[in-house]
Amino acid sequence: MPAIDVQHELFPPEGEREALNARRDERFALELIAEIKVGFGAWQKARLGDLSETGFRIGWLPQGGQGSEVRLKIPGMEPLLAYVRWRDNTGMGCEFARPISTYVLDHIARHCGVA
Repeated sequence: MPAIDVQHELFPPEGEREALNARRDERFALELIAEIKVGFGAWQKARLGDLSETGFRIGWLPQGGQGSEVRLKIPGMEPLLAYVRWRDNTGMGCEFARPISTYVLDHIARHCGVA
């Protein structure tokens, strides 16, 4: 049987991605401990550094390379699906599969004393 060549592509495809540092939405700098799960791994505590309608930045985790699927649990909310878009020595930037509501974002920011 011939070997099957499987390639893993990042989503969205390379040609459709925006620059890594592009900011489309207002971001709130937060100090919030949330839980995150990378792929099928265990839930872990992580420091949420900033949050926008389309994504968030968290402190560094040992697993979860670019393109990995993650789930984020903010206290009092259902888990949110996102994808790792970048990572470096200081953290990971993730994009939500579906943007969160402006009202939800404002509620979280007020809860954290930001707004």
